[in-house]
Amino acid sequence: MNYKESIQKIHDLDWSKANPARIIRIAIFFAKEFSDTARACKKLYARVSEFEDFISGELDTNNLQYAQYGITADHHEFLSTFFWNRYNILNETGMKRGSAVYDCLTEDNRLIYIREEIVRNKYEVYVGNLCDDEKMATLVSREVKLKGIFQKILNAFDWEMEGYGYYKYFLERHIELDSADGGHEELTSRLIDLEDYEEVLEKFWLLRWRVYKTLIIN
Repeated sequence: MNYKESIQKIHDLDWSKANPARIIRIAIFFAKEFSDTARACKKLYARVSEFEDFISGELDTNNLQYAQYGITADHHEFLSTFFWNRYNILNETGMKRGSAVYDCLTEDNRLIYIREEIVRNKYEVYVGNLCDDEKMATLVSREVKLKGIFQKILNAFDWEMEGYGYYKYFLERHIELDSADGGHEELTSRLIDLEDYEEVLEKFWLLRWRVYKTLIIN
């Protein structure tokens, strides 16, 4: 399967059948992995001006400003600040088996969470084992393709009404940052030729689709 087919499958998911809170929790997971992957690429690309410009808008940045939040940090920290504070949980370890939060879930929800953990771990291991130029290929492909997926997720709910206005802002801001003239998509497109990494991207986006698929309740 061509990696673009997996991206289309992600786009075509019925996001309205997902739990909004679980979407955000997965977004935190992916945003943290993004930060780790981008930092790993610094060894190879640190002196490339396009990479420096791109990374300045992703890591240790103040380009997310919402309500009382205005600190310099990675983007996953923006989401974590609002999400985990809402549930009075410091971080995702509060959702591990044996915790009060996990134990209060219904049996069906526990099974869903376990399945989610399994596919997330497979994704994380795969990305972690990629070499630096392969990791860069995944970053570039995300800057090209994620904004369409973000728009689909944005349209799936009235995020303000759900109590997650900060996530609506997060999605809208990322679409803006990626799409602008001289934005992240344009910057990263000069860094690497994605056609040279078709096999890597095929596995990457298939695993990512499997993670997203766990969110959809049929």
